[in-house]
Amino acid sequence: MALNTGIAYLAVDKSLLGDDYTSPVQLDLWSTSVGVRGDVNDSGNVDVEDMNIIINIMLGKDSADNYGNRADLDGSGGVDVSDMNVVINIMLGKE
Repeated sequence: MALNTGIAYLAVDKSLLGDDYTSPVQLDLWSTSVGVRGDVNDSGNVDVEDMNIIINIMLGKDSADNYGNRADLDGSGGVDVSDMNVVINIMLGKE
């Protein structure tokens, strides 16, 4: 379930852009889903399935690209044991 998805448009004064202005300016403000932290598969729950996805990514059986940035829970730029620990702590109510 993706929340807060859409496109926003920004009005820009053409005089600030010079003579080369030819197209509208578009910003994608919500490029990733905003859901529950630890919910890697975006099911609405943090559970064993999310932990299994992280394990499969670490073993090379799945790709983190399939889950956007939801699998990199510690923000390290990769998926590793630290991310699995985050899921476990969320499931145990420690985070």
